[in-house]
Amino acid sequence: MRSKRFDANRTAVLGLLAMLHDPDVEIADLEHEIALDVGLSFRLLRYINSAFVGLHDRVSSIGQAVSVLGLDRLKQWASLVVFTSSDATPSGLTVTALARARFCELAGQSDLAANGSEMFTLGLFSVIDARFDTPMGELLSELPLAPDMCDALLEHEGRKGQMLECLDALENGDFDKAEGILPSADELYISALAWADEIAEPLYGPTEAPGTPPALAGARRAGFEEFSAAM
Repeated sequence: MRSKRFDANRTAVLGLLAMLHDPDVEIADLEHEIALDVGLSFRLLRYINSAFVGLHDRVSSIGQAVSVLGLDRLKQWASLVVFTSSDATPSGLTVTALARARFCELAGQSDLAANGSEMFTLGLFSVIDARFDTPMGELLSELPLAPDMCDALLEHEGRKGQMLECLDALENGDFDKAEGILPSADELYISALAWADEIAEPLYGPTEAPGTPPALAGARRAGFEEFSAAM
């Protein structure tokens, strides 16, 4: 049985994710909601100001981040930080989510000419059921995602769904199937794994990152090397 604390956390996280993906959300409301969570605000600003993102000027508020980055990009990064907010260090599931998000973003650029932020969300949310130990359909009923996104996440329908099929094939070592769906799948996946590794420090901070090898540098880098060797 899940604890009340887990359910409260799930409700809070899903509520913020729903706001982030509401096409009609007001910037002021979004800024206020993020600012209410001191930990989230700190992690988001730390990430935005990291060398990984590479901004020239320091961003000191969520409102400033919107003006500098644009709303879509801020929503994408805020979703990333919210999704990983329960982890002190990157777990295997978190790193899988990061790699999937990046893979879908890259695949969308090369194959679908799709909105990068939407494809990133597709990959990130493809493991949201495991993240909350809750059926995918139940979670999607709480999120304002487009019908084609829901169809892809629930049934792997449409071209977006095929990108998730491609990911499943890559993670299961079925490279022929993956290449049949997307010819550049192997290169994109290796790039996504490297990105997931690299993003750990700006997400979790320099004092936490050195403690992550068992979860990230061990398990994930081993997977990276196995994948590379298999190719």
